Amino acid sequence: MSEVAEASRTPETVDQSRRHTGIPWIGEIPEHWQLRRLRYLCRITTGDGDTQDAEEEGRYPFFVRSDTVERSNRYIFDGEGVLTSGDGAGVGEIYHHYSGKMAVHQRVYLLHSFDSVVGRYLYYYMKANFMKRVQEGTAKSTVDSLRLPMLQDFPVVFPPEHEQEQLINFLDQKTAAVDELIAKKERLIELLEEKRAALINRAVTRGLDPDVPMKDSGVPWIGEIPAHWDVVQLRRVVANFVDYRGKTPPKTKSGIPLITAGAIKDGRIQHENAPDYISEETYDEWMVRGFPAEGDVLLTTEAPLGETARVEDPAIALAQRIILLKANRQLAVSDWLYFYFLSEFGQAELWSRASGSTALGIKGERLRHALVLLPPKEEQEQIFEQVEAELSEFHNVRKKITEQLKMLHEYRQSLITSAVTGQVEIQIESGAAEVYGVGERSLVPASE
Repeated sequence: MSEVAEASRTPETVDQSRRHTGIPWIGEIPEHWQLRRLRYLCRITTGDGDTQDAEEEGRYPFFVRSDTVERSNRYIFDGEGVLTSGDGAGVGEIYHHYSGKMAVHQRVYLLHSFDSVVGRYLYYYMKANFMKRVQEGTAKSTVDSLRLPMLQDFPVVFPPEHEQEQLINFLDQKTAAVDELIAKKERLIELLEEKRAALINRAVTRGLDPDVPMKDSGVPWIGEIPAHWDVVQLRRVVANFVDYRGKTPPKTKSGIPLITAGAIKDGRIQHENAPDYISEETYDEWMVRGFPAEGDVLLTTEAPLGETARVEDPAIALAQRIILLKANRQLAVSDWLYFYFLSEFGQAELWSRASGSTALGIKGERLRHALVLLPPKEEQEQIFEQVEAELSEFHNVRKKITEQLKMLHEYRQSLITSAVTGQVEIQIESGAAEVYGVGERSLVPASE
């Protein structure tokens, strides 16, 4: 059995007396469990600190509005608490559980002085349920801030404290095992990315022949290159620079995909991360500077600088801070330019020419003078074919690992949700805790 499947085995079904809570998303709970609003289970306060109060070598943890815990030399609370962000990027989703002296940001809620619930049980319960249920009750896709009544009125179900302790031990052990697997998978992805980068860097500076005669490129961060290659300015190998600086066109809910700078990441267009559209009428007016063609190269010029992708489907519109590169086909293939700007050497060339006081960017004229390594066109095509085949293997492996990570995260979430809403029962046999599932639970499928 694979590690993923082993970590995600679901306990067996056990019958027990149950009652309905009257709350649809909770449903039934064991008869002896209780249901109360959060306001009756703990005190809810906020801190008084500001982000600028953080001190790198501070004595106490300083809980701010992020997963990162800062440090401070002063504290405002000494005890056990569950902390969650009141606004910011992780509002309602970031939770910490801590016991001891701590500093707390003024927009972080501190749940403490628990009555009938164990602090760590409440940590698991809120992390698993709170934000999802709040979002279900609003028409907005995101919640900007967390108001006190939202917390106070949140329904909490819980068993007697000794059962809470058993559930906590179970969840601590199980989530630690899953987290260890997740860390291994994430490290595999990091190693894949390192190998991918090394492959591209080697290809665009050495080519395919390990025994080829070399010469000094004249570019400090590149060093030697094959003796028959040239170093040229980008304007020599790009027939047309289509610059989409300026305003972003009016957006619609559907129509032609609008590619923004934020949608270009990791060497490809990821429109799903920024799903914007424009109408066909706007498209005809907006794209007068030049229409994308399959194989053209996209390069972001600012915020972020240097992200690159190939155009695979030309039925797209381009927003500001993106330049479309159409290769001079007598000298270069588009795929060579794509690989070059993916490499650390192409990136170094871009960043060396960047300017700006707030966000670094590259002006069109400076981009035209950027240096590019240029093998003969036939060799460019050979390099692309071989490297693309190897990159395809990397992509397939990464895709498989990413799917496993998704399953592990989903399993971790469902495990916690089931435990803290009464869908698992703890039974004590021979002094050891056994945990059984109640009702059908979906298994994470084996990955091997």
